This record gives sequence, structure tokens and C-alpha cells, in this order.
Amino acid sequence: MPVLMAMLIHNVPPSTRTTANSIAHFFYNLFGYLPGPFVYGLVYDMTGGKDSIWGMFALECAGMLAVIIMIFLWIRQKKIEA
Repeated sequence: MPVLMAMLIHNVPPSTRTTANSIAHFFYNLFGYLPGPFVYGLVYDMTGGKDSIWGMFALECAGMLAVIIMIFLWIRQKKIEA
């Protein structure tokens, strides 16, 4: 998370950094913390209940996907700057 915040602050004009930081935290909470328990519970119920490991596996895959997207966007930004 600190790396993302640093990238955000670096790429936003100084006059709008406060607003950009607030919006980033809003979406981080909206798409990060809010759906986590729901997705875990949904996959947990759909794949066998208490003996299933697939709920946590689904959350881990979502986290890995987010990291892959972040790396892709970072590479894209470097190409734009070059």
C-alpha cells in the first residue's frame, strides 16, 4: 500500500494531492475491505462449507491479480515517461 500511495502522490499535481489521496483511500476501502468477507463467504458456501479452502484461495488470487495489474501499470507509466 505505501508503494501505491507514493506512486499516486508522485503522479498528481501538488494542488490536487489531498483530494487524490482521499479518493484513493475511499476506493481502496470500497473495493478492498468491503467485498472481502462477502466473496470469502460466497465461495466458502459454494464449495463445501467448513472443509473448503477455496474461499481463502479466491481472496489470495484476487490479491495476486491486483499485484500483476499494479506491475503492468507501473511498466506502462515508465514507457510513457520515456
